[in-house]
Amino acid sequence: MRIPFSLSNESITVFAGGKIHTVLSGNKNFNLLKEHLKGDEHSVETIVRLADREESIRASTSGLRIEVRDGTVYYMGQEVHNALTNKLLGMMDEGFDAGPWVKFLDNLMSNPSYRSRQCLYEFLEHFNAPITEDGKFIAFKRVGSDYKDLHSRTYDNSVGKVIKMDRRMVDDDPQNTCSAGLHVCADEYLKGYANNANSRTLVVEVNPADVVAVPYDYNFSKMRVCQYKVLQEIAPAQIQDILDMEMYNQEEGSNWNDVDTNGYDF
Repeated sequence: MRIPFSLSNESITVFAGGKIHTVLSGNKNFNLLKEHLKGDEHSVETIVRLADREESIRASTSGLRIEVRDGTVYYMGQEVHNALTNKLLGMMDEGFDAGPWVKFLDNLMSNPSYRSRQCLYEFLEHFNAPITEDGKFIAFKRVGSDYKDLHSRTYDNSVGKVIKMDRRMVDDDPQNTCSAGLHVCADEYLKGYANNANSRTLVVEVNPADVVAVPYDYNFSKMRVCQYKVLQEIAPAQIQDILDMEMYNQEEGSNWNDVDTNGYDF
C-alpha cells in the first residue's frame, strides 16, 4: 500500500490515519519519513509514528492511565512535567517508539510514595538506565560466589529468582546512605568488580513502582528497592565490554550494579 504525500526541501505532507500531517525539514523525523516514503510499501503505523508525535503516544497509552494533549503529558487527568516526560516526548521527536517509556511512566506513577518518585527523577537526570518493553529498567547487583547476598547471606540470587522485601522495612530516607533495603547501583561500581574472584555481578530488572530511595550521596547512583528479578550473570571478562557498550533500548543507556557491602541487603 502506498500513502499519498508531497515532498519538498522544506517539508513533507502526508495523508495517513485519516489525517493530514506536515513534517518540516527541521524535524528530526524528516529524513526518516522521507526514506520510508521512498519504499514501494508504506506503513500507516510507521508514518503516523514519525509524523504525529501525540497520536503515536496516544496509541502507546491504550489501556493505561496516561494521555498526551497539546504537547503535555497527563496521568489520570493531572499534568505531569518532569525529566521523564521530557525524555518521553524527546524520544518521540527522534522517531523512537514511546511505548516502553509510556509503560515506565505508568509503572512509576503506581509507586505509592511521592518522595520515592522524586528520588527516581533525580536518578534519571544522572543516568540513562535501559528500559524494557514492559516499562521496567535494567540494573546491576553484586552477590557472593554462591549467589547469596553479601550482608545477610540468606537471599538466593540465582538467575530467574525474584527477590522481595516488605516495602515497609525499606528505609525511604534519601539522606541515609547505607540502610535497610535491597540495593542496586550505577555502572561506576562495576570497574571494581572485574577482578574480584569472590563475588558475582548480576543483571537485574526493577519495576519503578518498587523503587524506595535514591540516596543523595554517591552522585545519586545508589538505589534501595523492595523487589527485583535476576536476569543473568555477567562474566568478569564481559564487564569492560558492558562499560564500553551503548546499552540502547529507546536511548543510549547506562549500566548498573550493587552498592558497597556496608549497606543492609537483606
